[in-house]
Amino acid sequence: MMVQIEVEASPLKGVTFAEKYFGHLGGRGTSDIDLFMRY
Repeated sequence: MMVQIEVEASPLKGVTFAEKYFGHLGGRGTSDIDLFMRY
């Protein structure tokens, strides 16, 4: 049985770095995304 829940997630490290220093996510290659999740 699948249950839908609300989860807060914040991107960390590479995604945040790319957006801050390159202005968009595509400015820096990545093979994964690190997330901090609170539920």
